[in-house]
Amino acid sequence: MESRVSLIRPLIALWLLASLGWASGLSIQDQRLSSDRLEVILNGSITSADYRTFYLSGEDGLFRRVIDVKADYPQRFFNVTGTAPVGVRIGQFDPRTARIVLYHPRAFNISVKTDQNRLIVDIDAGNLPVYTPEGARSSRTSAPAPTPAPQFERYQPTVVIDPGHGGRDSGASYGGVREKDVVLKVSKLVERRLKERGMKVVMTRSSDRHVPLEDRTTIANRANADVFVSIHANAHPMNTRLEGLETYFLSPARSDRAKEVAALENSVVMDQMTAFSQETFLNLLNRELVVASNKLAIDVQRGMLLSVREEFETVKDNGVREGPFWVLVGAQMPAVLVELGYLTNSADRRRLVNRSYQERAAIGISDGIEDFILNQMGGR
Repeated sequence: MESRVSLIRPLIALWLLASLGWASGLSIQDQRLSSDRLEVILNGSITSADYRTFYLSGEDGLFRRVIDVKADYPQRFFNVTGTAPVGVRIGQFDPRTARIVLYHPRAFNISVKTDQNRLIVDIDAGNLPVYTPEGARSSRTSAPAPTPAPQFERYQPTVVIDPGHGGRDSGASYGGVREKDVVLKVSKLVERRLKERGMKVVMTRSSDRHVPLEDRTTIANRANADVFVSIHANAHPMNTRLEGLETYFLSPARSDRAKEVAALENSVVMDQMTAFSQETFLNLLNRELVVASNKLAIDVQRGMLLSVREEFETVKDNGVREGPFWVLVGAQMPAVLVELGYLTNSADRRRLVNRSYQERAAIGISDGIEDFILNQMGGR
């Protein structure tokens, strides 16, 4: 198992290098808007690795196409309506991300490409009336409902998010921090992020209630989910130096550490099967599903690592691991279990209750899920 992890870590390192554009020192210098095109001029060359696109909808009923660029935006804010059919807003979303938003009460399409130091957004608004704030209310009353994100227009993926433990089962609890509380907060943030990207999200629990392990994948199977992600926090009372992020997929455990983690998460059901029957069942797992779950685990682990390290640079990468986690048993779709950090480690514990860390972890999990689904659909 350790040799497998040692192979995965260099792979994640390569992904990190390929993604350095996310903090490459790019800066937006100017923008030009015409009737069917937005050009954003930067201080250096931009590639497809430097931006991502997705869809957002809000309570105001506006349909939004969003482009996040890893760049500084010295102007801090740019807002135009009436020049193009759609409204355009550019602003500094966070210290490393400039957000470009194109919006209209009705659905429209865009295509994005790069040309040296230019990000070019072609606007396909059809015969939409020019958007003005004054006409927005009347336009929205007759507008069709927004469609999902561009990559999911023909098929809306269903993702089941499973906040670990809950109710009488607190999970790990150290230093006044309970696993069930931390993972519920992060899970709700993941739910919000995925819905913003046009996916359907089902939560196995949205409050502090007990859900039996066997019911969690049943919920996913009934929802005909494309992905199942169970979110947890780790613990190791005998070794408080252990720390970091790791992602597991269901398979016979091949390392003592994986078995220890699995035993902790499985504690409420371990007496239901003998060790022999457990091993026999795991050896009969669908190999294709195991491979797909492995790929999902790699994408989620990479997404978390890239996102969290933007602000918390010292977070340790424990890689992707195999383990006999019974919360994943019975899932008829790719399924993984995420460990957000060790409650028994003081540094990890401080991060786990930090709202910014929770946000960054949620963004990373969402990025990984989206990347996996797009790859499965033959996407980018």
